[in-house]
Amino acid sequence: MPKHRFPALLLAAFLLQPAALWAEEPQPPAAGSSATVSVEQLRDLAGQVASAKNWKAVVEYASRLLAQQPDGLPSLLIRGQTLGELGQDESTLADSQRAVALDSNSALAWGNLC
Repeated sequence: MPKHRFPALLLAAFLLQPAALWAEEPQPPAAGSSATVSVEQLRDLAGQVASAKNWKAVVEYASRLLAQQPDGLPSLLIRGQTLGELGQDESTLADSQRAVALDSNSALAWGNLC
């Protein structure tokens, strides 16, 4: 499966609103900590690390978003796309198939299956 590049449209659909870019990479509470991070904060953080091309952090934030919203199509698409960047083709395929099952009319979901 060829490496994918993040289409601007996918990032726009995922983020839904512009994220403030900080000079330093954000450091949210760890996934197991007692501090709560909102969906909006996770989207902003994912946008920031995606801009910095920190793909592992994008996968972490998208996975945390999916834990809060299991049927979150934008989070599923961005995680699948990012896993493709990391060469994890089987995981990309699984996320893409799940995305198609959630919305069979999504061109982005189908595009990740190619």
